[in-house]
Amino acid sequence: MTGSRRRRQTIRSATAELLGDLGPTPVDVASRLHSAGVQGIPRSGTSCAIARYLHAVMAADPQVQGVMVNCEGVTVSVRRWWSPDILVLVPAAVRQFIRQFDSGDFSELVANQNREPQA
Repeated sequence: MTGSRRRRQTIRSATAELLGDLGPTPVDVASRLHSAGVQGIPRSGTSCAIARYLHAVMAADPQVQGVMVNCEGVTVSVRRWWSPDILVLVPAAVRQFIRQFDSGDFSELVANQNREPQA
């Protein structure tokens, strides 16, 4: 396995582990995000609570450029132009959380969009 392939597999595994560690139910996922101080914008692939959580944890990796989330999976963009994005399927609990968050549940996790961004 080449170094690039190994690195992509490491990023894929780390992302899957982070998603799995959020909990077995949507309420557990919300609780974990709330206790970590994460808030997000519903229906935003790059600013929802899950995307912000993953970005905060994964931003220290110099290979990771960005994260985009939808109900089916997480797309991790890497900094190498020749390397395709990494797709990681989300566990059922996270998928359910995303759907509920996007439809207005878990209001304590909704970021105030009128507030100035914090540095």
